[in-house]
Amino acid sequence: MDPENFTSSSSYTTGNNGIGNVNTSSSDQQQELTYEQIEPMFSFLPKMMNIIQEIPKSETGDTILLQMKELYDSFKTAQEFLNNLDGCDLTLEQQNEIYNDNLQKIKEKSELIEKYKKLEVFNQLDKLENINK
Repeated sequence: MDPENFTSSSSYTTGNNGIGNVNTSSSDQQQELTYEQIEPMFSFLPKMMNIIQEIPKSETGDTILLQMKELYDSFKTAQEFLNNLDGCDLTLEQQNEIYNDNLQKIKEKSELIEKYKKLEVFNQLDKLENINK
């Protein structure tokens, strides 16, 4: 998987607390997510470091609890994102089979397009368009 040009039907949105939420779209449109959009969902170390640095400073632990909740929410968001990835429930062999089937369909349709382009009807349309210009 190329993180620079990732395609999924899941979309990533940021809530008012800065924590990302995953929304799965049931439409046929697929939104391309870039590495910069996905990376914050899996950036746990800075949040963990903030919690560790806050432990000696905090007297009541309220700020630590808030940061722990944010970290937990980040884990949940990442988990939801991974669970909603298309094909994550398939084995590599199943994914390759689907991929190869789709490649074959594309090849067949491309051949049909080329065959139809050679039909006389389309040649006459091209001539008519050139005459009208």
